[in-house]
Amino acid sequence: VEPAPPGTWRVRMFEYLANGPMRGAMLGFFSNASDFTRRLASVRANAKFSSPDAGPDEAWAGKTEQLGSVITHLKDAFGLNYVYCWHGLPGYWAGVMPDAPEMVGFGANVLYAKPTPGVLEVEPSMAWNPAVLAGVGVLQDPVHVYNAMHTYLASAGVDGVKVDCQAGVGLVGSALGGGPTLSRTFHTALEDSVVTHFPGNHAINCMCHSTENLYRMRNTAVVRASDDFYPRDPASSHPHIAACAYNSVFLSALLQPDWDMFHSKHPAARQHAIARAISGGGVYVSDKPGEHDFALLRQLVLPDGSVLRCAGAGRPTRDCLFLDVLRDGRSCLKVWNTHAGGSVGGPLLGGMVAVFNLQGTSWDRVRRKFAVHDATPPALEVVVRAADVEGLMASPMGQSSGGVFMAYVHGYPATTLKRLEGAQAGVTFLLPNAAAEVVMLAPVIKVGAMSFAALGLMHMLSGGGAVRGVSMNSATGGSTMEGRVDVRGAGTFLMYCSQKPRKVMVCGLVLMSSWHAGSGALTVEVPPVDGLLATIEVEFSV
Repeated sequence: VEPAPPGTWRVRMFEYLANGPMRGAMLGFFSNASDFTRRLASVRANAKFSSPDAGPDEAWAGKTEQLGSVITHLKDAFGLNYVYCWHGLPGYWAGVMPDAPEMVGFGANVLYAKPTPGVLEVEPSMAWNPAVLAGVGVLQDPVHVYNAMHTYLASAGVDGVKVDCQAGVGLVGSALGGGPTLSRTFHTALEDSVVTHFPGNHAINCMCHSTENLYRMRNTAVVRASDDFYPRDPASSHPHIAACAYNSVFLSALLQPDWDMFHSKHPAARQHAIARAISGGGVYVSDKPGEHDFALLRQLVLPDGSVLRCAGAGRPTRDCLFLDVLRDGRSCLKVWNTHAGGSVGGPLLGGMVAVFNLQGTSWDRVRRKFAVHDATPPALEVVVRAADVEGLMASPMGQSSGGVFMAYVHGYPATTLKRLEGAQAGVTFLLPNAAAEVVMLAPVIKVGAMSFAALGLMHMLSGGGAVRGVSMNSATGGSTMEGRVDVRGAGTFLMYCSQKPRKVMVCGLVLMSSWHAGSGALTVEVPPVDGLLATIEVEFSV
């Protein structure tokens, strides 16, 4: 049935069977194989949260939940600033259980979704979806449940919520005359409750790409940009990255795209780490405890646990906006972003382009699953230019540079630093399949005969975000020139200098540095000072 086209006799026959003679068997299957027919029976945690030490094999029946002690333990033991809890927009996957003792007073009714013709054309199996066969417990007024649930969570020390299965509310709204109206009711109630119980707008919207959801988000700002990251489905990794990038073109005009979690120990971990670095969103990992690649994570996270976020949302470059980066066998995906000194709307100090060779796997529209369509896709040549970063060449620093930028490919020796002059100059390299690279770009500051640029922390995937400010001025008397860089972070910092400096100081202390005459690459080790805020001063003889 799965590969059958919409409206064919196989689809119509299975729809009849699933909604008729086989309905009981289908419901049994969904109940045993997934959570999609389960409903919210209480706004409180169950006794599996009876203590911080409660494990999956512990007999917890009859015990009292102690969610607050679990949250306190997590924050104290691991130094966490925030703990979020997950729930569905309708309560749980299948809504609210109308006759559960703790939920009777909330007025839920079981309604059966009626997928629209458009949905059924894209995905015929929605005709026997759990929401269609088992129904969803829909609240007449979700205000009271959100208030009760969020009051309880906030009192336990929870700081925010991730709200999933949002498109399902619009789907079941078809049984009430229209999804948009029901979505508005639920989103209004959700956002009002978030304002009250989780100050600071601590909410993540998830599985919400129908416009009836997106257009109802008045206050909440973060939205998942794609389907899930599926660690056990190798064919899904490349389409996940492509979907995040292309969906962000639309989503970023409305909200902050969230590229989802990933595993740091995974065959595609480096690709996904680079994708999260360029995304401009938060960085999440869903590693199994004890299964981590700390060398990779340290390329994303500073010693204090924060990340160097880009200034905007990562989006495809213009030259690949209408290319098939999964199937055409010749195109890489390039994603651009900017650095603005850690401030939103601040002056652009640099940019970055992430390049991915994602050819070989895609969503199979016939089989309706991720599939390998080319087992041996080729390595591809790719060119990265400063003009790929929207607004960088036209920015004040870009214009004052005269269109001259320095480019560095992450992970390469500092001596590979390359000077780019003009919009068409670029860095060219061959990218193997399933590989990804990051190119850091910085405008050159020119004062007299001296040229200077600050690229960022070499070991960080978003190393350009470490640059908080950069300038070059004549020192007292005019006999020396000084380049100054305000830095956030620690590690090997890369700069460009057209001549060898007299000395390099970090926070007022003269430190050893290395300058390469051929490339102009200057590196210095920035120590992890208090607050991770340091100043580099580079002095030159005029």
